[in-house]
Amino acid sequence: MSGKDLKNIKALVIEDDEASQRLVTKYLNIIGITHIVAVQNGEEALQKLYLNTVNIIITDWCMPEMNGLDFFKEAKRQNLIEGIPVLMISAENEKEKVIEALKGGIRDYMVKPLELEPFKAKVSKLLKLE
Repeated sequence: MSGKDLKNIKALVIEDDEASQRLVTKYLNIIGITHIVAVQNGEEALQKLYLNTVNIIITDWCMPEMNGLDFFKEAKRQNLIEGIPVLMISAENEKEKVIEALKGGIRDYMVKPLELEPFKAKVSKLLKLE
């Protein structure tokens, strides 16, 4: 997919940590994705999904109000994310937690701290940019 096509991609970033949110946004910009909606928690993310169509969701797990997995389950229950790939990023690296997320329907999972190349590879794979 060319950079021209990437400008039409819209990402929803759900991350309560400001530095992590800036890093994810920066990495998306480097990839060529510049249309980004960023929120602090799952509750805000649900509200944004009522008003916006997105192509990919990148969510933290541990957040106030509503965590990333609860957000995913609720958005799925409300049919707000049908066909939208979800990448969960988290400091949670316990095997059981990763399995729980993937079994719950999360498409892919990354452990913090994020590095550009693995992040880029996962986003490209999820958006079928390769």
